[in-house]
Amino acid sequence: MALEFLRDRARYNPYSDVVTFFAKDGEASVMFNITHEALEYLDAASLLTDQQLLAAFMRHLDRILHVAADLYAAGSRREHPVEYAITKTHFGGHPTNR
Repeated sequence: MALEFLRDRARYNPYSDVVTFFAKDGEASVMFNITHEALEYLDAASLLTDQQLLAAFMRHLDRILHVAADLYAAGSRREHPVEYAITKTHFGGHPTNR
């Protein structure tokens, strides 16, 4: 079954500094977290404020969802809930020491 992304449920989590979004695989929920650094990389911005992260997420939504679907398809089917982290390296960026 293909993932159904719940586009309207994306939220910025200030405690972990990620944008969290969800998908459904049948009855199972799948959580994805995209890092602040990954969103800055996609947006070609050196620094995004907390308020700008969701806007960057929406601007690059198609690309992010493509990576999320690939990660899920490649991952082992574990007990749900399933959680995936999306980082800068998933988009071809190299990690930095931040």
